[in-house]
Amino acid sequence: MNVLDFINYLKKEITKSINKIKLQLNKEIEIPNIVIEFPAQKIHGDFSTNISMVCAKKLGISPRELAKFLVDDLKNIRS
Repeated sequence: MNVLDFINYLKKEITKSINKIKLQLNKEIEIPNIVIEFPAQKIHGDFSTNISMVCAKKLGISPRELAKFLVDDLKNIRS
């Protein structure tokens, strides 16, 4: 799998995770286009996204809470 394929795969998995939390919170929001970037500094990881900042307010939770949910959920991805 090349990097572009992996980024597309990651976007799909993030969308699934956001859909899970939408159900848990009983919220209907439109999920915007997910932008995945390479951090400027390697210490910040391999990829980054601001999707938690974009969606958290609409979900009625903090960006940190949404980010934690996404991280925990994405840890369960099977390749």
